[in-house]
Amino acid sequence: MHETQQISVIQIIDQFEGRFGNQTLQDCREMAVAGEWGVAFEKLCDDLFEFDIVPTQADYDAIALTGEHMGLTPDRWNFLMPRGGPFS
Repeated sequence: MHETQQISVIQIIDQFEGRFGNQTLQDCREMAVAGEWGVAFEKLCDDLFEFDIVPTQADYDAIALTGEHMGLTPDRWNFLMPRGGPFS
């Protein structure tokens, strides 16, 4: 189960290649590979917000699905919802 979550987090990190600083993505990737996939997920979400990187709807859906599978509360990623989402 944990390996699946780790892979999901790494796949999400890889989706932002080219839209984000390489060092930030590398830091997140290293955390996930080291087994700190929850920390990597939260850091990625926080950094997306901090650097004003708006995920596409598909990116957001992948983030939300992964967060739900990890058992995290939606407040860990809801702030990333693209404009035009259900609460706009």
